[in-house]
Amino acid sequence: MTRNIQPTVTRSSRTRGVSRADYDRRSVQQRLFTCAIEANVPVYLTGKPGIGKTEFISAFARRNGYEAILLSAPHLEPGDITGLPVESPSTDGKFRTTFAMMEWIDILNNAPKAILFIDELPLASDDTRKTLLSLIQGHTAGIHKLGDHVRIVAAGNPMSWSMESVPLSEAMRTRLLHISWKSDRAEWLEHHLTKYVHWTAPALPTDGDVMGEDACHQLDGILYDSPSLIDCDDITNLDPESPFNVNRSWDNVFDIIRVIPSNDFEVLHHAMTGLVGEEPAAKVSAAMRYRLPVREVIKDPYVFDWNGEPGDRVYALLAAVVDHAVDSTSKLATPDDASYVLGVAAKSRADIAYAHLSRMLSWLPDYELDTETAKIFADFIS
Repeated sequence: MTRNIQPTVTRSSRTRGVSRADYDRRSVQQRLFTCAIEANVPVYLTGKPGIGKTEFISAFARRNGYEAILLSAPHLEPGDITGLPVESPSTDGKFRTTFAMMEWIDILNNAPKAILFIDELPLASDDTRKTLLSLIQGHTAGIHKLGDHVRIVAAGNPMSWSMESVPLSEAMRTRLLHISWKSDRAEWLEHHLTKYVHWTAPALPTDGDVMGEDACHQLDGILYDSPSLIDCDDITNLDPESPFNVNRSWDNVFDIIRVIPSNDFEVLHHAMTGLVGEEPAAKVSAAMRYRLPVREVIKDPYVFDWNGEPGDRVYALLAAVVDHAVDSTSKLATPDDASYVLGVAAKSRADIAYAHLSRMLSWLPDYELDTETAKIFADFIS
């Protein structure tokens, strides 16, 4: 029921990344897949049969030095994941039932880098899918644990292409980054005769910055301003093959944003589309494209046109500043830095600035404003 789809390979320079130019020339689906693997966000590739989904994953694993194991979902039973029950004696002489670890778990855990590939996910039985939920989300297979170095990728054909396919459950859909896979004809024509021997796998660039924590704080400000984006009251009316915008989905968005190369807003948009759905992704992408000068404003708040900029941009910028100030892992801003920025902003947008001051003080109840800032907000505080 399991088999290796690639042997262990010798590590090469390809595992160390590429130039930004080499990264940019890849298709958006390949760049998105690469970012998801780096961020350890589970991926679900869906596309027509025979277009190279398995071949791509196999070649990606081989060229980037991953040990890869394939599980064929239609042939799996729950015991193939959790392990089969066996009796064994304990130190007190009594026999107890435990679950033996499946060989594929041992292989993946002992590899330096590994990919678990679950093929034909929509054809898995209902009981098997329920078992796969904890494997995909929490890297647990019954009592056994997959290492955090193991990446999880699933694939399947659209329901329109398979009469036997069953829609994924809502719980499963929120665990996965959905990527609609398209055939890359030019790449296939170049490499199929040599079985992709000379193909170079996509990798993240070693030069340049990533969107990182600044983008996470910006997104946090957007979501704080529009909490309805983290809500899906009527999931039964959604496309049964689409993701939707619940908390778990947004958690994966934050994880992948941390590794997306700076200014690759195309990948950011497709990542959000595949994790939270098209409508929320469109709203957030529009806001995220306008880079917030968080670092510049913390250094000098007068570089920003507080009066002339749109309110939602002011809101998101101040949210990012405050988030840095209350984040103990961030070295960019202290509460005093944020207090000063808020005081400057309040001269033009007092209502927005006070909303964020209140938020900061709720997280830092022992923090005392300096006299000048307290005067600026006196009317609100009283």
